Amino acid sequence: MTSAPTRLRRLLGTHPQWPALVQTWRTHLLARLDTAPRKLATALALTAALPTATVAGPTAAAITAIYCAVAILAAARWRAAAATRQHRATARQAVASLAADLRAGANAAPAIAATRTHLAATDDPVCRRIRDRLDATVHITETAGAPTSRLLDQLAEDLRAEARIATTLTTNTAGILASARLLAALPVAGLALGQALGTRPLETLLHTPVGAGCAAVAVTLQLAGLAWSRRILVAATAGETP
Repeated sequence: MTSAPTRLRRLLGTHPQWPALVQTWRTHLLARLDTAPRKLATALALTAALPTATVAGPTAAAITAIYCAVAILAAARWRAAAATRQHRATARQAVASLAADLRAGANAAPAIAATRTHLAATDDPVCRRIRDRLDATVHITETAGAPTSRLLDQLAEDLRAEARIATTLTTNTAGILASARLLAALPVAGLALGQALGTRPLETLLHTPVGAGCAAVAVTLQLAGLAWSRRILVAATAGETP
């Protein structure tokens, strides 16, 4: 006999509007994640906390809300960082393509104008500096009569070298991220081990005043550790050149 969850999955999977509804909600959530991550984090944290409070009590609800909000904000930062990396890679590629077009005999003025317009489409400081360097290169070619394609080739090569430096920095800081994630997972692993051994730490943690105090201190220290790790990561990559 088919179970109820299986029948529900089959019903939802065969409903003609279900894929469109899922896609609509996914698009809406991703848009909110990019434009208003704090509001989305607050809404989802409260949504997760209400049923948790009913089932497991206020301490569990508070922990659930905090971790849910932190997860949403971390996802927003990850998406913003990925978009920034993509913008920078596109800006560098635009300069390289411009140099190749001029080397192939394209009209310089329209090609340079189109590239500048493309670079102006983002407010990222690295992209702005790339645009400024392009403007400086064009200015030198106009005032000193230097070959535009040759100078742009050199600029494109410099940008590729800087991209390699950025990749190296990302690789070198991967250990910091791995350590932070491991430390963040250790409390959960400890609780799971305690439950497996039969000591029932969750009952003490969630349903006693002493446990609630320990949970508050633990969550505070864990969030402080994650913030500290992030500061170390930012300091390690602060020397990245555009």
